[in-house]
Amino acid sequence: MSNPANPTFSARVDGHRLVIQKTDNARTCTWCILDLRLTPEFFVKDEIAICHNAAGREFALITGQAASHDLLGAVSHAIQKSARKSWFIRRLIGAAAVVLLGGGAFWFNSAPTTQLPVSVPALTAKATGIARPAPPVVPKQGEWALPESKRAEVMQNMAMAADRKAFTVDYSVGHQRTLYVFADPSCPNCQRLEPVLQGVSNAFNVVVFPVAVIGKDRSIRSVTQVLCLPPEQRKAAWASLFDPGRDVLTAGKSDEIPPTAANSGACGMASAALAINEVAYKSYRIPGTPWVIADDGRHVPQDTLRDPTKLAAFMAEAAEGVSNGAE
Repeated sequence: MSNPANPTFSARVDGHRLVIQKTDNARTCTWCILDLRLTPEFFVKDEIAICHNAAGREFALITGQAASHDLLGAVSHAIQKSARKSWFIRRLIGAAAVVLLGGGAFWFNSAPTTQLPVSVPALTAKATGIARPAPPVVPKQGEWALPESKRAEVMQNMAMAADRKAFTVDYSVGHQRTLYVFADPSCPNCQRLEPVLQGVSNAFNVVVFPVAVIGKDRSIRSVTQVLCLPPEQRKAAWASLFDPGRDVLTAGKSDEIPPTAANSGACGMASAALAINEVAYKSYRIPGTPWVIADDGRHVPQDTLRDPTKLAAFMAEAAEGVSNGAE
């Protein structure tokens, strides 16, 4: 049982949130929730835990009874545990990729450098100050942060992945030019763009790399069911995810894996394919969904996609010297 005069703290990483709980008089409650995307940093000053984040905000976490070191210890443990879990997941994805691709590599050549999202520079001694990094550079909405010098390589990788048919949903094939799309079935903008993509698939190959960056578990279930299917059956299954009446028709029903896919073991590979798509999504610095890329490496703005004349002119332009479009 906790000592009333000496409350204890525990912490866990939940997605992009750091959740800190306090136990006092045998009662545990959520004490503080911090956004890890703002890279909070902690240190002890005059026996008080101080938090500073990338937005420039600094505030004290009043723990009482000199428990600040216990708090920082709990935070440090949670971060280390999260880092080990991330490492394990990356190893698991890598192993699945080897099976999926028959001993080959990922369909992208380089993964982003992974850094610990939170640093705890002082755990056992008083700190009088801390070196604070400059806030991260965030691209403007609609901008693609991937350097143009890397885009030719990216497009080559995406074309190779599309040819494997393990990671994608093909709307159409046989056209001269191709549009590659990162989309999440739970993304409202993806739902609004879906009829447009169906329309442009009459003139261009449209290849979708499904991800679950918005819908998380719900999207994972939906996308996995689609990727379980043979490539020629995925388009209809994917389109059904965007049916406005789907939620009403499926309310109260459990997600079911297609029997033929489950029997063939395809769903295990589908989960690995989705995980690889999401690592590629981050590696290629895709800023959001839906994100459409022409086969020459240019981002295609949604207003261009919605206008057949503008899209035809856009695709007819030479990639070199053309600035990346913004939403």
